[in-house]
Amino acid sequence: MRQISPQALTEYIAAIFAAVGTPAGTAHLVARSLVGANLAGHDSHGVIRTAQYVTYVENEMLLPAIDPVVTSQEGAISQVDGRHGFGQLTAQFGMAHTIAVTREHGLAATTLLNANHIGRVGEWVELAARENQIGIAFCNGGSPGGLVAPHGGRQRLLGTNPFAAAVPIADDDPFVLDFATSVVAEGKVRVARNKELPLPDGWILDKTGQPSNNPNDLYDQGMLLTAGLYKGFALSMLVDLLGGILTGQGAPALPRSTR
Repeated sequence: MRQISPQALTEYIAAIFAAVGTPAGTAHLVARSLVGANLAGHDSHGVIRTAQYVTYVENEMLLPAIDPVVTSQEGAISQVDGRHGFGQLTAQFGMAHTIAVTREHGLAATTLLNANHIGRVGEWVELAARENQIGIAFCNGGSPGGLVAPHGGRQRLLGTNPFAAAVPIADDDPFVLDFATSVVAEGKVRVARNKELPLPDGWILDKTGQPSNNPNDLYDQGMLLTAGLYKGFALSMLVDLLGGILTGQGAPALPRSTR
């Protein structure tokens, strides 16, 4: 098997993003984030996403040269608009702003809008832990109409809706949790598909609502299942409420016209 160093891979991925109009600083930030996800053991959020992001740029869903901005702040509550730029840039900017506001007020909450795919959510709460703060993040979204079936259902209605938190520990690494509220992140199915491997039982249903071990079925109108049965469904709904409806961005199950 051919091996490549993290540094060389980062430079290679950054060059790809630069070739589609991404400023050098942003290209390297996103590349480091993707390679970092691979190094953390999450290939689902690693360089496998490169082609996806390039496609987003080509379809003008992602504007590679756009920077995020703080659009409002009242005390400890802020809103950051990614303006359809790279999600990693928006997430880092948003967390840096939140960390600064927390130093002033003792706590802070920031909503991100128009952020695109932000990569491994745990990366951003870890930034807070490094500053001796507790970081918590919710992220709702996904394909229009959803990708995850509610518990007992056979229809796409929910996003994978990840939740992450990091708590600093004195003289040790922080406690970090980072998981999708679906049984697995969509990217893990993507990895299995690329490796031509079958899926474990209990990950997905096909488009008819039948259990499947074929990763291709997810991308043919299939659906992921929720983690922990009805408990994962409840957590996913909470993420939709906090990360989507509360921010004004809506939820995958809601028609765009009602948002």
